[in-house]
Amino acid sequence: MSRVAFSCRIAVCVCFVLASDALRADEGSVLLRFKFAPNQTLNYVTSTESTIVTKFDEEDPIKTENSTVAVKQYKVLNVLPTGSAEFEVMLKSVKMRAKVGDNDPEEFDSNSKDEVARVDFRKIKESIGKPQAVLRFGTIGKLEEVVKIEDTDFKPHPDEFQTMLMTLPDEPAKVGTDWSERFTVRVSDQDDPKLTHEIALSRKYKVEKIEGDLVTISMRTAVLTPVRSEFIAVQLSQREMRGEIVFDNARGLIVSRDLKVVKEVINGLGAKTLFQASTTHTEKLEEPGTEAKSASN
Repeated sequence: MSRVAFSCRIAVCVCFVLASDALRADEGSVLLRFKFAPNQTLNYVTSTESTIVTKFDEEDPIKTENSTVAVKQYKVLNVLPTGSAEFEVMLKSVKMRAKVGDNDPEEFDSNSKDEVARVDFRKIKESIGKPQAVLRFGTIGKLEEVVKIEDTDFKPHPDEFQTMLMTLPDEPAKVGTDWSERFTVRVSDQDDPKLTHEIALSRKYKVEKIEGDLVTISMRTAVLTPVRSEFIAVQLSQREMRGEIVFDNARGLIVSRDLKVVKEVINGLGAKTLFQASTTHTEKLEEPGTEAKSASN
């Protein structure tokens, strides 16, 4: 065998090995993307439980318990050539319960025909079944535009729209792949309620498990902007959620979310005060045929 022929054979073998290594590196990788279809309607049952304990100086601590179960609807109004979609956001139903200290709990059910006394509850009930906003999201889950916010007494804060979906990685992902996104929120000033401050946060994601079409992704939120005000720290305390999200890559949608946060801030409500809060938030896709069951719970 000539030296040229031998060199060519070696080169071919090296290329084959490199190609095999590349294939093995990509083995198990999946391209995560949201998939939108015109008139597609998604209902999610959300449950939020929070316990807040506040203590002022030498006074006894006050415990506040809140729980909310809601059904949120996202309807695709239009799908653009880029794959992005415009969503109509609506609240279908909500049950709320609040208890402060030893006081009797206050309860609200939007499906109840009883007269609602509290003004804030009445505004919520009047908003049931009415569009709250139209938003445009891309296929990686990034909020591209707040197209419209309806002029109603009860509507989500624009910051909430950033968490409606989740941002997916640009490149194919496999177990162990991680990525992050930055976003900002506005918080109130302690001395001037009309003054707000912009705070930068980040969400970090990591693929923990892939089972068929279901991808389990861990998420944790962190505050990036240095915060020297305990008053602002209290406002940010419930934004530092962490937990797991299950994404169905075949259908291109979120199946469930399970998040929680536990925070404590000293002097956040003034000198010699204590603020403790723990919150759990779950969200589950309402599969076809389960609507009646969810509505009756």
